[in-house]
Amino acid sequence: MTRFSTKTQVVDVMDVEFSAIPFHLPDATSAAEDALAKALEFAAVQMAAPSTAAVTEALRRGDTTAHQYTTYGLAHQLAETLGSMDANVRSVYLFDAEATIEDQTFGEQPRNLSVHLIVWVDRKTKALASLASGLDRALAQTIAPLMSAPRLAHVLDTQIVDTAEVRQRIGYGALLSSLHHQALMVWQR
Repeated sequence: MTRFSTKTQVVDVMDVEFSAIPFHLPDATSAAEDALAKALEFAAVQMAAPSTAAVTEALRRGDTTAHQYTTYGLAHQLAETLGSMDANVRSVYLFDAEATIEDQTFGEQPRNLSVHLIVWVDRKTKALASLASGLDRALAQTIAPLMSAPRLAHVLDTQIVDTAEVRQRIGYGALLSSLHHQALMVWQR
């Protein structure tokens, strides 16, 4: 017991050791695995597929519908992860960086499962860029066996823009108000 006094009273305090309360932030791998599982579930429901395995098989065959629903599901889940881990994130948008007019006209099938996000933030930080990079690596490792693509290096393309870039329509910030190449909001604070 430790005894100490204040100006008006003497207080006895028992010597007690407090252990730290365990608090675990989700690691990138578990966040990527969770995002993929939820995206496949979302795609299965939207496609009325009997299981997530059926969606996976459709993705391997290059099914455009499976690709679109899975990409949207992944984008939504990843946006929630980014938003929950960084208070600077205002909203997140999905955009198609690979589709050309010719691809859309001739019905080209998607070549891989990639997600292109524009993350609108109050201010850019290295922490958010690092988080996005970690999620990209983890997603590539998680999706590679699923898609039978052992050399898959990247899945998540994250473009981080601040309010000034959006207002002045600079770089990727211009896509948020573009009439010709619209980005789809998938998450908002």
